[in-house]
Amino acid sequence: MRFDHTVVWTADGFETAEFWADILGGRLAGRVGWDIALAFDNEVTVRFADIGSSSRDPGIQQQRYAITVSDDDFRTALKLIEQRRIRYWADARRTEEGNTYRHGDHRGFFVLDPNGHLLELMAFTISS
Repeated sequence: MRFDHTVVWTADGFETAEFWADILGGRLAGRVGWDIALAFDNEVTVRFADIGSSSRDPGIQQQRYAITVSDDDFRTALKLIEQRRIRYWADARRTEEGNTYRHGDHRGFFVLDPNGHLLELMAFTISS
């Protein structure tokens, strides 16, 4: 078995896909049905469902997505976030703003996407 894709509910799928692409890399792969697809080198796709403001829309509920990246990608993402003055935190409760965390062999941080979904970026330290 292998993981193929997940769907992220959004008010604006394209805006959110661009945000994730800027921070995580990947490439915008166009529409798949109603969704905007963001493809990654590991054959995983994240699809952004643009639910807009439909009368059936119960509201977008915050989700948390934990993503492991390389140490280089971690540094690049953090630098981009700092350059754009995007708020980030060392904890999911968002009490330690502007900090990263370190737990054993990994470090990370949390950032909100345009829909309020919480992205956790993690990088693992390689022991020699």
